[in-house]
Amino acid sequence: MMQKTISILEKQLEETLITLEQKNNFELALNSYREIENELLSLIESNTDDVKDISRVLAQVYLRQAGMLRQLGHMEEANKVHLKELDYAKLSENSIAHAQSLFSSAIHLLSNRQMEEGLSILEEAKSAFEKGETDDHKQGVGWYWIILADLGNKKLINVSSAEIVDFCNKALEILVPLNNKPGVSRAYEARAAAGKL
Repeated sequence: MMQKTISILEKQLEETLITLEQKNNFELALNSYREIENELLSLIESNTDDVKDISRVLAQVYLRQAGMLRQLGHMEEANKVHLKELDYAKLSENSIAHAQSLFSSAIHLLSNRQMEEGLSILEEAKSAFEKGETDDHKQGVGWYWIILADLGNKKLINVSSAEIVDFCNKALEILVPLNNKPGVSRAYEARAAAGKL
């Protein structure tokens, strides 16, 4: 029964990502993620046996919330939510939650122009993703290449246009077979931008 409830909340999380976040309805997505968070927090209080699994989904919820807050320009609140994400990823003892929280930490630091630390944690996240064989692990590696391409296009790292195109091609090699539409779209955009540098 508990697993069914967790599964339903995970589906809601995925639906919010597709129907609201990916359509740039950041406020509505944030509200939906907060509702899911509240349901998970009430579950965790009464279900000590499922703490790891609930924590894994909570880490995902906080990852999405922090992203929405950054999009809306609420950096201080994003910082606080990001710390919750790290805590729950650790509690979950789940390899993908751990890798995603590292990736999220890197994005968070890079967004705040803390380049050296951000790039270092981004490399750590890539290594963590490469240790797994699931589609989620593979997608993490694909997004690693997209972030590098974006940083190159913004002149935040010192790479050539050819290197940026190479990063995009590596991302596409991974993400096209997985049908990761947002990633594929971002990789094509980054590759087109590199051609204009």
